[in-house]
Amino acid sequence: MLSSDLTVICSDLSLVMQGCNAPATLQISSSLVSSAKPMVQEHSAEGSWAGPFSFVYESTLKEFARYDEQPEFLHFVFSDESGTAQGEASMEFRKWLPNLRDKEQPVSFKLPVTYKGTKDEAEAFGNVGELKGNVLYQNLPVFAQMIGGLWVDNQVEGGHLLLDGLPHPKCAQPPTVWQERPVFELLNSEEEETDETDPQVFDEHVSELLMQIDLPPPWEKRRERAGGRMHFFDPRSRRMTWKDPRFLPENWDQRIDPNSGRVYYQFYKTRGTTYVDPRYCPPGWDMRLSKDGRIYFAHLIAMRTTLTDPRGVPENADPALDDQGRMYFKNHEEKSTTWTDPREGQQEVVLAHWRHEQSVKWIREQVRMEMKERHEMENEELEDD
Repeated sequence: MLSSDLTVICSDLSLVMQGCNAPATLQISSSLVSSAKPMVQEHSAEGSWAGPFSFVYESTLKEFARYDEQPEFLHFVFSDESGTAQGEASMEFRKWLPNLRDKEQPVSFKLPVTYKGTKDEAEAFGNVGELKGNVLYQNLPVFAQMIGGLWVDNQVEGGHLLLDGLPHPKCAQPPTVWQERPVFELLNSEEEETDETDPQVFDEHVSELLMQIDLPPPWEKRRERAGGRMHFFDPRSRRMTWKDPRFLPENWDQRIDPNSGRVYYQFYKTRGTTYVDPRYCPPGWDMRLSKDGRIYFAHLIAMRTTLTDPRGVPENADPALDDQGRMYFKNHEEKSTTWTDPREGQQEVVLAHWRHEQSVKWIREQVRMEMKERHEMENEELEDD
């Protein structure tokens, strides 16, 4: 359903920094109308702006909420009397929509205000305050597609409502509402879809090499219009994902569930599937699936297996298995070994950092090996000519 006058009204804005009201000049802009000039409000000594500030769009609910793409948002920029930036905040529409049964009621929001510094400043200051306010939606479209799902035997299977309050097929158990998971949760989940091959993670040289490496068939590269970030299209499910399908270990294939849109992995030897990414194992290790679907890890050097994941250890720790299949850790710097797992007792943020470091190092090595193999093939072809 298309609304020709979908209206977003912000009011009662209040800026707080270091626990106090912060004086500032306010600019408000919208990602949906990027060509329009920002709405500028005069300097407020109290850091408050009563409003109302209105933005009118022509949009469907699906386009407005953008649940599967780069979100649409209102952008708030704060500066002092001299025009020097003090911080900014973004209100994603999809995170601050009302229950559609109470859609005429304003929604109170609270947003972190961040400061990234100027181009000459290397330090990123992060959160420096918060912006509070209310947002009211008028003429909000009512209908939108569900996210995935099939209507089978009077039940909705594998689907979610885009927003709470949307109409849905009558069934014994109504479909659940789509919940966008926090980045921190994604980093530590078996169902994670973070993309370690995002070129922004690497230096310019490695990023250029990544762009030269083909995808495994039948995957296709696509680019989003805003920002140009690459995503990946699977014609088997006709779904897209940010998760790069390259560099999978032997006997593994990356796929997308056509109903839920979730990435999963198939192990050819047992025809089993899992949501756990089989990549990023240390040298000499493989992740495998048993016939009953259990994940285990093979240490090729010792020719033994374990249920303990060898990934995500610090750089100076090298996991290995003894003749009885017990895991121990080598420290090449100290030339010592220990039974103590270095991950025990560590905070989750440290473990996430170790996993990220190891995965980026693993991808670098895969790129190096791919380019080496390519150069060797080119040299052989030249010799044949």
